[in-house]
Amino acid sequence: MNILPLVSAFLIIFAICSFSFVHSVRTIIEDKTHYASSFRIQRKYLHALASRAYTRHKGKNLHPAKKVQEPEKKDLAYRSPRDFQRKKTQSKLNIYPLLQGKENPKLEKIALTLLQDLYFLSPFYKPGLENQILHTLKETFAKDDSLTNFHSLLTKIPSDEYPLFYRLVKGTHSYKIYTSEGYPALGDFLSLEKINETAPPANFCHASRPVLNAVFGPTLAPLIINEEKHKWEPKHKHAPLTKQELEAFLLSKRLNPTDYEPLLSFSGQSQPPPLEIIYDEESKIQIKIPL
Repeated sequence: MNILPLVSAFLIIFAICSFSFVHSVRTIIEDKTHYASSFRIQRKYLHALASRAYTRHKGKNLHPAKKVQEPEKKDLAYRSPRDFQRKKTQSKLNIYPLLQGKENPKLEKIALTLLQDLYFLSPFYKPGLENQILHTLKETFAKDDSLTNFHSLLTKIPSDEYPLFYRLVKGTHSYKIYTSEGYPALGDFLSLEKINETAPPANFCHASRPVLNAVFGPTLAPLIINEEKHKWEPKHKHAPLTKQELEAFLLSKRLNPTDYEPLLSFSGQSQPPPLEIIYDEESKIQIKIPL
């Protein structure tokens, strides 16, 4: 008796049943995943609606006889962001073009002025200290032009200059801008970022007040910040002077704007805020949050 057809029939029936079972299980798993994701999204949405309704609902005053005193409105005093102790690269003076061995009298004068203003009140200051610092930086950079930060500078400078530059690189934690408390680190106001020879060494929109003083002088820089204060007063939002406004201001002071053009860049004046992208793998939702 030939049982091959009977075995084939059983195998076909078993394959069909197995396929149907696997297909059913997979369908159930997918439905469960989609249902869980949709339920999770619905729960978050309803929670957000409930939270919004709760915050907007006016609560009942249980003690009507007691009047709630409204907080007094305080007059906002203007404080320029240039006075904040920031460590962004854009707020610093880039002296990389000065360390390449080529003459740049304007940038050298600004760098020396900035160094003198930063360390004039320090306990180790002596006449000509700013020239000594810049000279050592040039010599060290001539031997190794791969330096990108001041902390790696400590391993390259001569041993007799190490105590001084250790203080300069580290700075003090008690330093406050335009006070006699401590002294800053070199990396707080100077940068060694590699740029082209024609690239401006300072960014006007983000430059700190010491950098602005070194570029424009101690008389003109406060007047520029005062102009920015006038722009702040209507809506209490800080906005640096645009390139056209700065040129008009310099012309009103009988100064030539082209003398400052190679020193300043105006990039980042209207940059959009950076976004943080959050992706939920379970619900497959992507959310963009401005920082």
